[in-house]
Amino acid sequence: HSPLAHAVVQFLLLLPVLYLGRNFYLDGIPALLRGGPNMDSLIAIGTGAAFVYSTWNMVEIALGYDPVARAHDLYFESAAMLIALVSLGKYLEARSKARTTDAIRQLMQLTPDTATLIDENGQRQVVVAEIQVSDRILIRPGERIPVDGIIRDGQSAVDESMLTGESMPVMKGSGDEVFGGTLNKNGSLTMEAQKVGRDTMLARIVRLVQDAQGTKAPIGNLADRI
Repeated sequence: HSPLAHAVVQFLLLLPVLYLGRNFYLDGIPALLRGGPNMDSLIAIGTGAAFVYSTWNMVEIALGYDPVARAHDLYFESAAMLIALVSLGKYLEARSKARTTDAIRQLMQLTPDTATLIDENGQRQVVVAEIQVSDRILIRPGERIPVDGIIRDGQSAVDESMLTGESMPVMKGSGDEVFGGTLNKNGSLTMEAQKVGRDTMLARIVRLVQDAQGTKAPIGNLADRI
């Protein structure tokens, strides 16, 4: 009954959505001009075309060119819906990455700062970063294991839930392998360091998660090109 009001209301409702989704245009159009279009370029082209085409039809409605037919040829809501849905996806992705970052920080905090080193002079406290392969380390009850290694003396239950998800402690004895960040529960252990620094299981897990977080999957690059 009122084609112009119909078009103008949709136009005005779309404007704040375009403003909130302006990064699609600020990032996507320059990427397209550089010859390396991405998903933002696709969103910018699609919604931009819908906006320009619909705005032109709104102008024709205002000028009286078959207003009823032009009112059925508006795509303001398509542009708004696309920007809103993709923005929601980006928000969920960003929230997931933030949670992953928190998980990485918590994993890194599992490694103790110091450890008890056993050498020819007896026992002494050292910074974990100073531990070398083949060093012997004393792990008291309630302490976290600083590096990966092999138990040479003692027996105890070790909580490995941070690696395996298994809530029940696992009994460990001479010759068994233990991993940095796991928790010694109720007995003293003497272990020989096998992997230290960036070579420990915990460090490798953190590195893999960081790499996965900072890189795009091959299928994502393929989707961008398509």
